Amino acid sequence: MGKNDNASENFFPVEKKGYEKTKVDEYIADLKATYEKQIADLKQKVEELRDKNDKLTDGYLVLQNQKNEVATALINAEDTAKKIIAQAKDDAVAERAQLDEEIEKRKRIIVEQNEQLRQLRIDAESTLSGFEESFKKASEQTKADVDAYFEKITEEMKKVKDDFSKSVGDLGN
Repeated sequence: MGKNDNASENFFPVEKKGYEKTKVDEYIADLKATYEKQIADLKQKVEELRDKNDKLTDGYLVLQNQKNEVATALINAEDTAKKIIAQAKDDAVAERAQLDEEIEKRKRIIVEQNEQLRQLRIDAESTLSGFEESFKKASEQTKADVDAYFEKITEEMKKVKDDFSKSVGDLGN
């Protein structure tokens, strides 16, 4: 007799011609319930990770829309600034003699505004790029986490299946 034969003889009571069927059935039912609980827990964890990924994706899309709106606003602001400069030049030609000092003052203000607008645009693009990169990394990390977790679940399910098959195979011997 092998080692496993002694262990199984001690584990299940022996009746005439084999193990006590009700004890074996109870053992298999307990084993099945344990594995089904583990699988349900793993499925719940996968669903939680999917929900988290969906929320991150939604946040990323919102930021993309905001980025586009800010870019459009900056372009419109720059166009508006250009129109203001053109109008100021037209007025300067008509009133040059009377308004030379005022024209110079307005040019300085406009140049400062344009510089501020350009700097705001650069800052906004940089900030949005940073947010985009952060959300991209977070999304990639979440995907990697989900993939790793799926791999772990697959391995655990294979192990559970192998253990169950082995247990059932041992019972058949």
